[in-house]
Amino acid sequence: MKLTKKIIGFMLIASLGGAVVGCSSSNNTQEQDIVASVPEQEESAPEDEKTEDEVTDEKSQPEGEEKTEEVKVEEDTKTDSNKEEVKQEEEKKPETTKPVEKPAEQPAQKPETTKPEANKPVAKPEQKPEVKPEVKPEVKPEVKPEQKPETEKPVETPSMSASELYSKVVTSDMELPSLLEMDSSFFADTYGIDTSILKSYKVQMPMMMVHASEIAVFELKDAGDASKVITGINKRIEGLKAQWGSYLPDQLELVNNYKTATKGNYVIFVVSEYADTIISNFNTNVI
Repeated sequence: MKLTKKIIGFMLIASLGGAVVGCSSSNNTQEQDIVASVPEQEESAPEDEKTEDEVTDEKSQPEGEEKTEEVKVEEDTKTDSNKEEVKQEEEKKPETTKPVEKPAEQPAQKPETTKPEANKPVAKPEQKPEVKPEVKPEVKPEVKPEQKPETEKPVETPSMSASELYSKVVTSDMELPSLLEMDSSFFADTYGIDTSILKSYKVQMPMMMVHASEIAVFELKDAGDASKVITGINKRIEGLKAQWGSYLPDQLELVNNYKTATKGNYVIFVVSEYADTIISNFNTNVI
């Protein structure tokens, strides 16, 4: 069946071939395309189909085989003539110039417009503080105070008792009347000094009531109590003046020339013609 369809197709092509000559060039081109496609179809027939045709041909009658061979011969001659006509027509046709492909116009590139940069604040160079050289203080040599020679401190002499001081201020070269030590009861009546403020005391008075000479030495516990001792001495002077004022005027004059001295914790009272010498010895011996 397939083979008969091919034969019918070839016959149609042959009938069309005569009409192709009188047609215009445009129709010729269409026929040429049709003719050209026919042999391609013949060539592109697969081998498998031929084998099937052979099988069908073997089964068909011998008359059909003869007809097909004649048809093939006629088709071959027709196709050859058609090919020659197509070639002649192609030679007569002017070569169609293919349109030259214009290069695609690219849009013109606009120049890049650089935006003006905003006025940025100009960074001022940082002013570094001037590094002043460190002024080191001048190292002055230490002026050590001159070591003053130590002044010799006065040697503290041990405190003297009133009796010891008396023996130093009244010397043996003095021609004094005979004297005796006043007893405590008479001392309290005549001087009125509180003995609790005294560390020691010594009072010498004449043995005979014809002399007014009297020497008293007091050692105080506290030098601040010296005024209390002076008050007691004044009381004793008033008593002596009353005693000698009506009795012996020369002894009253001796009483009026009495001497007193205070130094440190010591107080001395002197009624004597050697009063000045005794006071001098007192200041010398008391440090």
